[in-house]
Amino acid sequence: MRLWKPGGRLVTSAAQISPEEAEVQAESLGVRVSNVMTQPNVDQLTKLAEQIDAGKVKVYVDSTFPLEEAQAALDLLIAGHRTGKIVLTVD
Repeated sequence: MRLWKPGGRLVTSAAQISPEEAEVQAESLGVRVSNVMTQPNVDQLTKLAEQIDAGKVKVYVDSTFPLEEAQAALDLLIAGHRTGKIVLTVD
């Protein structure tokens, strides 16, 4: 949880740890945790993209792979040793 800023907020729909464990770890930093379940639609994804582009939402990318190396990306995901998103690029 080294990416959490003291006093910050974690909002996730795909936590890698249980909500209870996240709350325990976050509490020591004064971080508030919220888990949300959504059914995304075009309007929501467009708004989210705009917020990311404006710097209001930050996305941490751990690794980027060309689509041809998707197996290596999957291997990294399965290994569980990452601190951000794994991105596949399509040329």
